[in-house]
Amino acid sequence: MDANSTCTDDRFCSLFLTGNTRFITQILQQPSLLASVKSVLVHCTRLLYQGLMGILIATQRVLHKHLQNVAITLKLILNQRSLWCYMFFVAVFSTC
Repeated sequence: MDANSTCTDDRFCSLFLTGNTRFITQILQQPSLLASVKSVLVHCTRLLYQGLMGILIATQRVLHKHLQNVAITLKLILNQRSLWCYMFFVAVFSTC
């Protein structure tokens, strides 16, 4: 049974919860086992943190590159627009 499913059989849920309680009680009563569990939890937490940081850094790089491309495109558009405006004003004022 996973943590997201709902209990449909009360006996199964009772056994599941009782089994987890016994397991936790046994861990708490054995300092060496508790230290091992703590070590594993710390290691898993570090891996999770590193994974999340990796995802965030990769996302930041992708967004940064995307924003740079957007900025370059806007700059080109504005430069092109300025050129067309300049050509328009030259054409208008040269006829005067």
